[in-house]
Amino acid sequence: MYRILIVDDEPMIVGGLATLLEEQESMELEVHKTCLAGQAMKILDRLRIDILLTDIRMPVTSGIELMQHVRLNWPECRILFLTAFEEFEYAYTALKNPGVRFLLKTEGHNAVIQAVKECVDELKREMDERSQLKRSHEQTEILRALQVRELWSRLLHGEESWSSQRALAELEIDLSADEPLYLLLGAPASPRDDSLSHLDMFADLLSLRLGERMRCSVYKAGSQLFAWLMQPGPSLAAAQTLPELLTDELDAMDAPCKNGLLFVLAGQPVPWNEMFCEYRSLKLLLQRQSSKGEQMIYVTSGTEDTPPQETAILHIRELCAKEIRLLKTNMDSGDRAAFSLRLDGICDTLPGIIAQRQEFGRELSMELNLVFLTGVNRMPQSRLSPELRSLSKELIQSELSVPLPKAQYLAIGQALFDQQDETADTQAQYCVEKVKKYIREHLDDDLSLTKLAQLSRYNPKYLSDLFRTQTGATLSAYIAEQRLGEAKRLMAEGKLKIKDISAAVGFFSTSYFTRFFKKGTGMTPMQYLETIAEKNWTEDKNLES
Repeated sequence: MYRILIVDDEPMIVGGLATLLEEQESMELEVHKTCLAGQAMKILDRLRIDILLTDIRMPVTSGIELMQHVRLNWPECRILFLTAFEEFEYAYTALKNPGVRFLLKTEGHNAVIQAVKECVDELKREMDERSQLKRSHEQTEILRALQVRELWSRLLHGEESWSSQRALAELEIDLSADEPLYLLLGAPASPRDDSLSHLDMFADLLSLRLGERMRCSVYKAGSQLFAWLMQPGPSLAAAQTLPELLTDELDAMDAPCKNGLLFVLAGQPVPWNEMFCEYRSLKLLLQRQSSKGEQMIYVTSGTEDTPPQETAILHIRELCAKEIRLLKTNMDSGDRAAFSLRLDGICDTLPGIIAQRQEFGRELSMELNLVFLTGVNRMPQSRLSPELRSLSKELIQSELSVPLPKAQYLAIGQALFDQQDETADTQAQYCVEKVKKYIREHLDDDLSLTKLAQLSRYNPKYLSDLFRTQTGATLSAYIAEQRLGEAKRLMAEGKLKIKDISAAVGFFSTSYFTRFFKKGTGMTPMQYLETIAEKNWTEDKNLES
């Protein structure tokens, strides 16, 4: 809806233009009118006006002055001046302003309608352009946030060891790739339903308090963990270190802001290539402190560098843990090929990790065994095949912190895939039978693909493809077949008229039903009734003889 204000000192012109424009329903105009420029200014102060249609020369206040007033409140407002030939000087002044047109009073109603329509079209285009720019900006911001998250995820989990200054600049991260980083981790001291929103609020407040004394980027590692990656800012006092500043600020913050939160801060800056080691160490420390249920701020000494061999094994451990998570994804999605390939890599890597760090090996073996155990437990025991039941029993009885032979993992995985395929096929058959039954019982109802998809809880495209795969026929063909069959049955009974049979099988137009029936049988309904009557007569004659 666009608001247009009509202003002219002649009431007849105002009334005529208002009536004319109110009749133009396609333009969706909300028409306001007045004969007084002073009243027009009050309307402009109170309402957003999109189009101003005004006489250019009026007593007391001219159209030019009215234009200057509207520009203060609504700079995007389109202005249409009504003028006479002798007022060209006024018109020339008006035309030097953007979004201004003028109409000669002698041009008639069609010219007014066309000019207003052009203004409406311009406003629509501008609104569309602004909406597109807004959506584009929102999408860019979402993409940038996802890219920042991906960058910190890869760095903190050892998948990358460094980021270039160009990459940081492109993501608008105010950190230097040539300087080490301080890490601050925060988490709830005990699980809470609102932990994510509480940490979000705290992160915003902390950034606000520190201002230019710190450069910072925040990584949300889930609802229970935040990581701040920081470097000293330009306003940090020379006599104060960043850990001292953070500790002072955390101590000074009001209790409700940090209530129930636990923090662990690296005491020394960490080189980029060691961030994932420091992150893991701080995370473990945070978990230990959290298990005690204490609310505190803990600053590590940060006096020892991580040995290169320790960095290497931590790196391998993180990569192996990620592969195990992806293995579960492959299993859930039914991707057999990716599952087998990823399992080969995990089983080849795990012995080396066990040889170097036994505790890492036991931890990873536990994660791997739990992936398979979870997959088995999700299956109803009554549906487990004898082979899978036997394999799962061996898994349950084994030591979960010790890896199984690769062949056994592969056998369990393949058995799970077979079971998933069988279950999916059973579910597909059940779904198709449910849809077929509904169609047979509701031939006079809405049998659109959208309605049937809602019934099956699948999306329309998937249901259509599934039905064709299971039955060899399209949904529309099956519906037509059932409607035709039911129509024939009702005609054979001879109890209903053609129009009632038409409605009973979902056709509320008898002529459309006739075309449908003739297409399916080669006969009109009346011709089909005649064949039934002739057949019945013949059968009766045969019985008599």
